[in-house]
Amino acid sequence: MSEHILYRAGYKYQLAEQFVIKLEIFPSQAIEMEFISLNLDG
Repeated sequence: MSEHILYRAGYKYQLAEQFVIKLEIFPSQAIEMEFISLNLDG
């Protein structure tokens, strides 16, 4: 897993590939939304 963000040419703030990072946030249930997801393991 790489820790860089690749932006799509011609679009401001739109990612060209998926970006995954491990957080120290552990929700009681998984959160799935259109542009973000947070698993139980952070």
